[in-house]
Amino acid sequence: MSRSRSSFAYQGVALFDANGASKIREIAEDLKELCYDVSVLADSDEPNQFSDADAESLRAKRVTVTLWEGALCIERRVFADLPWAGVVASFEVACNIRGDRDHVLDQVQSQYGPRFDRYYTVWSDYPPLREALGKAAKVSGWFKRQSWAQQWAAAICPYLDDAAIRNTDLVRKLNAMREWIDRA
Repeated sequence: MSRSRSSFAYQGVALFDANGASKIREIAEDLKELCYDVSVLADSDEPNQFSDADAESLRAKRVTVTLWEGALCIERRVFADLPWAGVVASFEVACNIRGDRDHVLDQVQSQYGPRFDRYYTVWSDYPPLREALGKAAKVSGWFKRQSWAQQWAAAICPYLDDAAIRNTDLVRKLNAMREWIDRA
């Protein structure tokens, strides 16, 4: 991912939070009717909020729609695809935001189950641990405020250039969104 590109604002692109997947389709359609070029990034884990049919309906109206593969929310996608060091950095950001490492560990344990190892300094890359971290991040809202999301993005951004994750869904979709921005 190139860091030498112009900012969203310089490109004339503004981000808009629909504050819930159930509102995405209507808002995107309204913006499109106002002649804006619209791109949607949506979680794919709650089809009752934003379905494949919703995505296809928007695409038919020439709205670009990006959904995470595997019926995942952004938190689970990021924890699944980042290099392990980025996963650890994400956990540390959550602990700093919450100001209570034990509470964050409780949240992860609630998603992992009884065999959870609370000794985070000895964790190693293990898919069920990644899954528990991603679920805890979503359920507990670790990064759901804009300022928290900015802290998270700053912490994980250096890992997005890692060649080991170049072909992951996360990086492919982020690159596709950046291409849309640069065309906008």
